[in-house]
Amino acid sequence: MAVGRAFRGWHWLASSRTRPMPALMSRPPHARAAALLVAGLVGGLLAGVPSVQDTDPAAASDHERPNVVIIYSDDQTVDQLAVMERTQELIADQGLTFTDSIVSYPLCCPSRASLLTGQYTQNNGVRSNSTGSNGNPLPSATRTPSPEGRAAIEAWPAFQADAEQTSIAVALQQSGYHTGLLGKYLNGYHGPAAETVPPGWSDWRASAPVRDGSVTDYWNTRLNVNGTIVDHPDTYRTDLYASEAEDMIDVASGGGQPFFLLFSFTAPHGGRSPTFPPRPADRFVGEQAPRPPSFNADNRDKPGFISRRYPPLTAAEIRQLNSRWQAELRSLLALDEAAERVVGR
Repeated sequence: MAVGRAFRGWHWLASSRTRPMPALMSRPPHARAAALLVAGLVGGLLAGVPSVQDTDPAAASDHERPNVVIIYSDDQTVDQLAVMERTQELIADQGLTFTDSIVSYPLCCPSRASLLTGQYTQNNGVRSNSTGSNGNPLPSATRTPSPEGRAAIEAWPAFQADAEQTSIAVALQQSGYHTGLLGKYLNGYHGPAAETVPPGWSDWRASAPVRDGSVTDYWNTRLNVNGTIVDHPDTYRTDLYASEAEDMIDVASGGGQPFFLLFSFTAPHGGRSPTFPPRPADRFVGEQAPRPPSFNADNRDKPGFISRRYPPLTAAEIRQLNSRWQAELRSLLALDEAAERVVGR
């Protein structure tokens, strides 16, 4: 990986407009700050922040350890980045665009696990989002697969068993970094277990399920703040995360250590409550979801597991698809504002 050009004393590495491959940190030779491209989900966004000066002058060198801030979106497509004008101006235009990148496993939790470990899914243990989901044929290396050959364990317990003790957070914390996570961790992080703090995290503010088990309710957020459950009802989640992210940067900046912060936003993932923010109400009205050549194509010539499971969309389903697309775009306007707040911090 490479680091983008300097901008006002910062260094940037912008998100790809294709699907970027998870990668671990490389240290720029003469940079006071850097950002890291590690987006396992489509549309990961990044920002860097000024680095903390080494508190021991004798230990200072041209190779100061950079601070790293990752802003991570959920289920965002490449095309949707076009509505995030602030993010493009402050990050993408100041860094790099990767036009031919590949993600090894384009599914939520396996990609998150790869981001946290730099490992392929067969090595980090996370083969699906939840028990027996997605028809995943990969058996677990440390557990007995279900009769269907699917991974018989949810993502977080699988990660605990195989990789959590050796995650990037553990490695960086042991090397003197202040580490922090905000927002979504992995599926399966719920119940009494959601009151625990995984190893390696100095500042832990992960989302936990609310009463109905949902972690995608945009107007009812529960966070595990370093072991204490805190509820935030009637607050739009993306705005809440933006404020929490600013606070985490302030805390990390005052500690005298380099820091690694992962801000894992929910947007534009669909939720149980309206995903769009309370502003602006008239944006993207009439916008249609993308219509690639494959859109609603006749798949009767495809194998039965495709043709039977995915019949042609009805007119009502297409209207619903367009409505969801519009809501996702609006949710990204709030994420765009959040990215600006993080950069400005």
